[in-house]
Amino acid sequence: CVHGEGRVTKDLPIIIPSHGRAGAVVTLNWLPTGILCVAERQAPAYRAKYPDAEIDTHPDDLIGLIPKRQWIYERYGDCFMVDDDVIKMVSLTTPAGQPGETATGEHARALIERLYDEATDLGAYLFGFSAFGHPLAYNPMKPFSLTGIPLGAGLGIRKSDKLFWNTSLTAVGDYWIGLLNAHHHRMALIDWRWYLYPVKTFKAAGGAAGQRTMGTEQRDNEILQATFGSDIVQRKRGSTLASPTHGQQRSVRLPF
Repeated sequence: CVHGEGRVTKDLPIIIPSHGRAGAVVTLNWLPTGILCVAERQAPAYRAKYPDAEIDTHPDDLIGLIPKRQWIYERYGDCFMVDDDVIKMVSLTTPAGQPGETATGEHARALIERLYDEATDLGAYLFGFSAFGHPLAYNPMKPFSLTGIPLGAGLGIRKSDKLFWNTSLTAVGDYWIGLLNAHHHRMALIDWRWYLYPVKTFKAAGGAAGQRTMGTEQRDNEILQATFGSDIVQRKRGSTLASPTHGQQRSVRLPF
């Protein structure tokens, strides 16, 4: 992984939190060096299905994706977390009429590590990729941004004593950590050129599907609004490029 004149990172932990998906972790198809993080009682099933994968285990009484993210953060510090149902890492810069470029293996890892290096150099504590999979959402004049929230199926974080996940939430951990980061650190590094393409929300078995409902989505929104303000966290209205996928989907409007 050689890029520019800055440092080259070789040991950034890339973690794949997973639950109840032994044999169905599609992320390993393109990111085989990711570390699976699963409950202790589920580890034998995962090891049987993925004998070549590195597997880390957490206590069985740690239930839910957001508590798992907090546990990973406390354990690893600087790291990049990728959902276990990401089908591919795809470029949004491919010219019209050409096959879409994807990143796999060492190429994908190099892109993540490079973004981590750049975030470290800039002093950004959160980093990630585009939250929108539509090529028309990509502006070639603005391939990077330093404001906003890295949403989507992958999130990079550097250790900060001001950042933590609210474990009372069910499924909006990226919004919580992004808004908390915006409040304390103001800056996040987003590379809009790449997108982590996931299985559609609520479509995949396992993971957070057993806990996530429209009721929990509404409750999560209420917690976000109570903490950060209803002017900041609003109901998503949709646009010409994307419509809300469900009635409780939210959007964020940062004042800077």
